[in-house]
Order: sequence, then structure tokens, then C-alpha cells
Amino acid sequence: MSIKNLIVAALATTTVVFSAATATQAQTNPFPGLDSYCEATLRGKQRDARINVREGAGLNYRVLHYGISGDRVMLLRETANGDPEKLAVRTDKQGYNWYRVGFPKTRATGWVRGDLLEPECFN
Repeated sequence: MSIKNLIVAALATTTVVFSAATATQAQTNPFPGLDSYCEATLRGKQRDARINVREGAGLNYRVLHYGISGDRVMLLRETANGDPEKLAVRTDKQGYNWYRVGFPKTRATGWVRGDLLEPECFN
């Protein structure tokens, strides 16, 4: 095998390995720059309850979609590439904390009231 063929084979192997690693990384982090050290489980009053995910932090914002009690979500950062310990959290007029969350499988995002989340942080 000539040197040229060896180099071409090595480059092809490197490209395949790099592409696979990049694809895996994209799958493991659906919110690059917004991921934090925290995840949460949605918790409703009943099992399989629908949890509304809103456009903003409060009941006056429209419902974008919903999660089901038991779904895992990521708690997102305040700002892209900001401090991973500073979560996007707002307090509404009734005194409830709302967290910006992301659903890893669908990449959907929105705001969920804090009393409907069971957080778990790793740092």
C-alpha cells in the first residue's frame, strides 16, 4: 500500500470517528451553552398529570406545550454560556418561582412553576 493510500485511509477513519463523536455530543447536550448542573423531574398532583409549559414565567403567559408528571427536564442557565450555577428563574406576582426548562428529547423549552419540579443538581 502506498503512502498516499495510507494517508487517505487514515483521514477517512479520522473523519468517521470525529463525525461520530460530534453526533454523540450533540445528542447528549441538546442545549449547548444553556445547560446547567441541574435537572428536574416534573411532579404533578396525580401520576401522569399534564404539566403546562409556558411562554413566560407566570399564569398569564400562554401554554406552549405540556410535559407529563415523571418527565425529566434540564434546568437552563440564565444566559447562554453564562455561569452554569445561575439558573433562569423568575418570581411571579403571586410569589411563585418559575424555571426555564428544556426537554432533551424534543428540544422544546419553556417555563414551569417551581413547585411542579423536583430538582437534582450535580456539581
